[in-house]
Amino acid sequence: MNNYNYQTIEHDDDMNDFNVEGNNYDHIGIESRVDDDTTIESLNVSNTDDNARSINVNKDENENNENKNITDDRCNIYVKENFAITMAYLSVGLVGSIMITPLNIYIVRKLNAEPPIQNTIYILQSIPWSLKLVFGFISDAFPIYGMQRKPYLTIGALLYSIAFISYAIIGIDNLTMLSICVFMGTLGLIQMDVMADTMSVQRSKFESEDQRGQMQSTFYSIRFLGGLIGAIIGASICNIETWGWGLSFHQVSFLVGLIPFVLVIPWLYRCDIN
Repeated sequence: MNNYNYQTIEHDDDMNDFNVEGNNYDHIGIESRVDDDTTIESLNVSNTDDNARSINVNKDENENNENKNITDDRCNIYVKENFAITMAYLSVGLVGSIMITPLNIYIVRKLNAEPPIQNTIYILQSIPWSLKLVFGFISDAFPIYGMQRKPYLTIGALLYSIAFISYAIIGIDNLTMLSICVFMGTLGLIQMDVMADTMSVQRSKFESEDQRGQMQSTFYSIRFLGGLIGAIIGASICNIETWGWGLSFHQVSFLVGLIPFVLVIPWLYRCDIN
């Protein structure tokens, strides 16, 4: 059933054309009556604006549905703007696994640490993992130069690198220094991990509906791959006494200290969410 808008105009007997302002009409019905010298014409019109609006709404809905299936470069983990995050996940997996076997061997064989001392070092290594939520709150509450993630990711990578490179350069076997190195390095590692998680969550909102969650799952796969590679490397390079080749613990410390510095820091200047 059609809806009609009615408008009445007056004209003289000699008027042949009717002009109706304001809208476009696809149907005009004319009813006339004569009252003395004036003829009053009633126009029955159907407004096409409603149909035009309906067409535009359907067009907008189709465009929105198409846009939902489009994922922009902000969700591409291999573009330069996101590559620092990718390298952060890879670094967290690598350094966390490389140090496990060499650290255990070093504490027992080189430092001759008693079980209570060994347990203390392991506790210092695990405590920072319970502070992940704190690092997230700190980055939210105290932005640096207006940025909440990138500066803290930079600090985390530098903190880890400085801690282990310093222990390698000093070159002495000391339980106290090792404990400080392990604690500070793990703090930097956790900070890298938390910032990488928050930045990936920020970018995941730009994913299309059919690819929702794919970005984060890819990042976690990269971290798992880094952990697998790191475990193999760590188990291979600490058997110098058995195989005749390998690295000392100080050399391993220098190696793991370089990993975040080389893989993450160079890409941070391009890291951007805009």
